[in-house]
Order: sequence, then C-alpha cells, then structure tokens
Amino acid sequence: MHNLKKLALTILIILSATILSIKAIKNIRNALNLVNIYKNQERALRKQYIQLIKKQLELEYVSSPLYKEEQLRNSLNYYKKGEKVIIFTKPLQELPPPQITGAQQTTNLWEKILLY
Repeated sequence: MHNLKKLALTILIILSATILSIKAIKNIRNALNLVNIYKNQERALRKQYIQLIKKQLELEYVSSPLYKEEQLRNSLNYYKKGEKVIIFTKPLQELPPPQITGAQQTTNLWEKILLY
C-alpha cells in the first residue's frame, strides 16, 4: 500500500512536470513568434523612415531657390552665363557603336556626335 502511494505520487509529479513543460514550450514558441513579428514591424518602419527621409530631401530640393530658378530657366529656354547647350540632332540609337583606340579618336567621336 505504501509503494502504491509512492507510485501514484510519482505519476502525479511526472504528469504535472509534463503539463508544465508543455505550457513552458508553448510560451517560448509564442515569445519567439512575437519577436519575429516585432522584427518584421521594425524592418517595415525602417523602410518607411528611409522613404520619409528621401521625400523630405526631395521636398527641400524642390523648395530651394536654385530648383525654382532652374525650372524657370528651362521653361523659358534661358541659360546662365558659361552654360553650354548640347542639342542632339540624331537619336543615339542611330549612331554607330564607337570603336575607340586613343584620345584623339575619342575627341573625333564626340565631335561627330555633338556637331554633325
């Protein structure tokens, strides 16, 4: 009878430990899932932050007097002193592929592209 009580107590302890272990494993799994969710949200927030910074820089540039001046000059076809205007008369697809072997040939190629 004494051995039977010990056996029942041992089985009860083992069952209790098993149930507690299962609960602990579930809690650990839930914690890991929360960590993954947190990391995904953090990545998404970082991407949004980077996009926000880019938009802010773009807004600062578009709001600058230099940008406004450039847009106005471009719309009116005015150019600053010292600026050079390049007008392409042929689409670049029609030009033959360059075969360059030296500096002089490079200069000749640019002359052909820009002046003819």
